Amino acid sequence: AGLEALTFQFGRYLLAASSRAGGQPANLQGIWNEQVLPPWGSKYTININTEMNYWPAEVCNLPECHAPLFAMLKDMSVTGAETAKKFYGIKTGWVAHHNTDLWRGTAPTDAARFGMWPVGGAWLCQDIWEHYAFTGDREFLATNYPVMRGAAEFLEQLLVEDPVHHWLVTPFSMSPEHGYLDAHGQTAFLSPAPTMDIGIMRELFSHCIAAATILGQDATWRLRWEQALYALPPYQIGRSGYLQEWLEDWQPAPAGHIVSPNFPFYPGNSITLHGNPELAATYAQWLSAHPPGGGFPLSWDIAMWARLERSDQVGALVRKYVENAPAQNLHNSGSNQSDASFGYTAAVAEALLQSHAGEICLLPALPPQWLDGGVAGLCARGGWVVNMGWQQGQLKWAEIKARQPGKKVIRYGSQRGEFSLQPGQTLKLDGHLSPQK
Repeated sequence: AGLEALTFQFGRYLLAASSRAGGQPANLQGIWNEQVLPPWGSKYTININTEMNYWPAEVCNLPECHAPLFAMLKDMSVTGAETAKKFYGIKTGWVAHHNTDLWRGTAPTDAARFGMWPVGGAWLCQDIWEHYAFTGDREFLATNYPVMRGAAEFLEQLLVEDPVHHWLVTPFSMSPEHGYLDAHGQTAFLSPAPTMDIGIMRELFSHCIAAATILGQDATWRLRWEQALYALPPYQIGRSGYLQEWLEDWQPAPAGHIVSPNFPFYPGNSITLHGNPELAATYAQWLSAHPPGGGFPLSWDIAMWARLERSDQVGALVRKYVENAPAQNLHNSGSNQSDASFGYTAAVAEALLQSHAGEICLLPALPPQWLDGGVAGLCARGGWVVNMGWQQGQLKWAEIKARQPGKKVIRYGSQRGEFSLQPGQTLKLDGHLSPQK
């Protein structure tokens, strides 16, 4: 258990060491690349890897480490506006595909099975909203909202009507990095509106509507985004019983990441355990049938099981991670990438504290091997900082401090309570969520 906790702290160290204001964001190998020609150019692969690097930033109380990513996004919104005009004929907004670099390239790169994916920049915009959700920093939101708005403007104009169902869809894209079998049994990749696209757009349009409302801006665009949200394809359950990965219920090809449809559940929240139990159950079924190997899919799986509040599975995969994934120095050794180390830290935090569904949930998926322990300084959306301790796997106490005023439902297991706090106030609870004097 000590090694599992140390590996969690190691992920925080990596982010603090590799992503500081005035520098570059953490990339595929972080600052630890030692090769002239490193794997994948040691660039920013933005169809999962760069995003996973920043999953622990807010919940693990390192918001200042987000600064280089936000600076890169502002740069990309400039180069991405040129790409939107030259590649798509769309004159407002911006786009980025699955890869960028020091020069903030945003055009498609590599083969179509990787590059023809016009929502990479849109996914990164989730970090802007998350920073605001955790900190309540209105000035930050006002400064960075134009980046979010530009990504949403582009996608709203890119959407076309599906002739069969009359849904609004991205006209072409792919499910990173996974193919399906076409009518001739050949592996294909490009398709309209794969599930990951739908999830990213549901997040982006919703966040832009909320941000524009808070800032009192863009009434016309708000209406357009609301209409687009209403017309997006619904999430579907395929004949396999899993969440359907593409617009049609195609047979998956045998190779690929096969984890991209997880996005709506984690790190997104357009599907939640208690809000959409039928859809959430498809994830449990899929995860049970697809045990992870190593690298970033293993970290992502731990976070998924945490959102499903399955402490048994979280405990087993945490143990698997520390027994198999790290090198002697605790760095992820699976694929010469640093993303899994960041992802593991975020996933452990998700097992201890969740705040994505409108409530603060304490110890939703505590690994059973962690019988006695505590954690300090985790952050919840709404500007709340949480310390807590447990014995024999049960919550004994919690201290929750507010950085901004607010009212929140706090849940532990089946227990719930609603509490209001002013900035600087600390709420002290026992294991039954009863306030202590």
